[in-house]
Amino acid sequence: MVNAMKTRFVFVFLILSVMFSIRGFAQRIDVTSRIEDNAAIFDAESNMEGSRTLVLNFTDLRGYQALFKNELITLIKRGLNRSFFKMVKEEGNNYPSYRYTYTYYLGRYDAKPNMDYPYLLPAATGKILNISQFENMNYRFKLGEEAATDSMIGVVFNYSGMDTIRAMRSGQVVEVELSQQERKSPAQGAVYYDKLSQNTVTVEHADGSIVRYICITPVIVLSKPGDRLLAGQPIAIFTKDEEYQRMGINLFYLTNDLKYKTIIPKFYTEEGLLQLSAGKKYQSVSSKEILEKELTKKEKKNL
Repeated sequence: MVNAMKTRFVFVFLILSVMFSIRGFAQRIDVTSRIEDNAAIFDAESNMEGSRTLVLNFTDLRGYQALFKNELITLIKRGLNRSFFKMVKEEGNNYPSYRYTYTYYLGRYDAKPNMDYPYLLPAATGKILNISQFENMNYRFKLGEEAATDSMIGVVFNYSGMDTIRAMRSGQVVEVELSQQERKSPAQGAVYYDKLSQNTVTVEHADGSIVRYICITPVIVLSKPGDRLLAGQPIAIFTKDEEYQRMGINLFYLTNDLKYKTIIPKFYTEEGLLQLSAGKKYQSVSSKEILEKELTKKEKKNL
């Protein structure tokens, strides 16, 4: 009896451990300040993967020398970003003071994305994908502490059967969101991105662009935050052998004015480099040059 209880306890513990590892703890950035040698020094600690743009807003800044007015924008990485900003007390001012609030955004505010980058189709070589477009993108993305734009254009790839979703480009997995509900597979008609479309894998590329793979039909996600993802590498596997398996992508970047702007990607196809058209079919083709385009020497050797 005792052994059975121990076994059950270990089993439950393992389940909870797996759930914790998948869902993770609360993602956040904490900003603190301290006074040191007549200077106000700010630190930021992030437990999130990838780049985050941090914005400090000062409502009351007195008695400190600062090279800005009331707002500071800086780039934050995972871990402790020590003394990312320093304000020195003005000479002779005995009562300096400051108040601040902060928010943050997914991505780099100084991103310079390559609009003509040759993306691979997100499927194994030789697979044929039918293309649709998102009909309704009104579900607001939660990209940082503040919601992004109401509408972002997306492309939907229609797979058939037990297929694999593959990376269109190399990058780092920064977020994985798993749905706790299962939605019915949509028919061939309109495709909607709503609150049930939560099996998502978000990847940041070297040029600051970000892609969100949105698994509209049920999948097993193979990636986790922090993973280095190579072009052509499997991201997720569909769980059902059905005719209409669907995955949509949104490609975007953060602008200097802290707005998210959509990128309409160009894909490498048998017809050359082009933007995909809804209602058409395309066969996935491979290219060693594109596969190795953003790889390290070690990754190229292993590939």
